[in-house]
Amino acid sequence: MNFRIVFMGSQDFSVPALEILAESGCRIEAVVTRPDRPAGRGRRLRPTPVKAAAATRGLRCLDPASVKSPELRAEVENIHPDFIVVAAYGGILPGTLLRLSRRGCLGVHPSLLPFYRGANPIRWALVQGETQTGVTIFELAEGIDTGRIILQQTESILPADDFGSLSARLAKTGAELLATALRLFASEKVVLSAQSGPASEAPMFSRENEKLDWSLPAEKVNNWIRGLSPSPGAYAFFQGKRLKILSARAFPGPRNPEPGLILESHPEGKSTRVACGGGFLNLVKVQLEGGKPVLIQDFLRGHPLKPGERLGES
Repeated sequence: MNFRIVFMGSQDFSVPALEILAESGCRIEAVVTRPDRPAGRGRRLRPTPVKAAAATRGLRCLDPASVKSPELRAEVENIHPDFIVVAAYGGILPGTLLRLSRRGCLGVHPSLLPFYRGANPIRWALVQGETQTGVTIFELAEGIDTGRIILQQTESILPADDFGSLSARLAKTGAELLATALRLFASEKVVLSAQSGPASEAPMFSRENEKLDWSLPAEKVNNWIRGLSPSPGAYAFFQGKRLKILSARAFPGPRNPEPGLILESHPEGKSTRVACGGGFLNLVKVQLEGGKPVLIQDFLRGHPLKPGERLGES
């Protein structure tokens, strides 16, 4: 496949798609990603995962401040790409950019469209307790994930999945499905179909979404934890500091009068139970503000969680 490609992506999810394009014989004329951002304790500028992957392969990389910039439009127009391929770029492409590709703009979206249109389909699928999701290769149109479908593939959501594990698996599936779609274009066998059925949205998460609501049933609290782990992490306050709960096990049960209360905690880590609106959670992995992620038994050696204490909102 000797297609001229402009690839647009920023996140870890995007990298397998970029790599499979590079290995398939396509000519990646430019990689467009988000600008470097401050990260870590030192707040040093850090490139996106896509920019780092592009540098490793010696690919030309553009990081415009805005996807609507005239400079970006001019760069893409000069390339005359066959396709613009978008995978977790982090912005809505204007029509003026979409129309610059000769054969269309292809999106790699980690849901079975029209379900979970928007910026955070993987997180919302986990938070909502879904047992199945998938990847859609579709034709980008003006609007949020509304274009015609080229290919879809389902993927089971495992009970132990969190955002990190599910995202990695869907990224691999999406890359393989993208390569299949381009082969269909090359052989003139591609069929596009309109999205059908009820749509659902997957908007951005706010900082407020990261705070755990212990009044929910244990399974729903655990789904929030899964959807936010390993980063940014769902949290509650412990002794005035944020305590991220990165992994837990949910046990259903009757309604608790005091959600967030520590019911039981043993230093050996066999059982650290926190009351939820119904049932309880057994904590497995946590991260105290300013510290590193640790298993609960390691955390308890320096920070005992005592029965009767509360993991609260402040």
